[in-house]
Amino acid sequence: MRAFLALMRISCLALAVASVVGIASGGYRPERYGGGFDPVRAAMIVSLAASAVGFALVARAGLAAVWSDKQPTSLSAVAFWTGLAVATLAILLIFASMPASSRPMVVPVPLRVLLFAGLGILAAGVIPPVVRGAAAAHRRRDRGLLVALLLLAVLVVLRFTWRG
Repeated sequence: MRAFLALMRISCLALAVASVVGIASGGYRPERYGGGFDPVRAAMIVSLAASAVGFALVARAGLAAVWSDKQPTSLSAVAFWTGLAVATLAILLIFASMPASSRPMVVPVPLRVLLFAGLGILAAGVIPPVVRGAAAAHRRRDRGLLVALLLLAVLVVLRFTWRG
């Protein structure tokens, strides 16, 4: 747990450095650094790398807990943290391979596959507890939670169907 917290502190500090440098320079324009040291990109790479390693450590600890049966950790939690680690790694690789210009970038197919695989694993970890929670809320007749879940479902459906 200490390693995870230390990695998250490093990640947040690097993200803060990237934000401050980007704001202080009037917005992030990668071509400004002309092949030299790009402090914003370097800070983002450090932040994403620390986050990916931290998420992987939590997933590993969760998997060890599932195998040992000493702690009540579910495979859903392991899938969530594994998916988060894979998605963060994909974003790290996308950011690291980004061209040094502010032109639109086309993400290479292998990195898109890695990103969507990570998001799929993350969804596989999130969806079962949400479904169990909705069923439990229905049994308790908890209308507040059911309304929140329905609104979330409507939001997701509208996001993917409404192009405007």
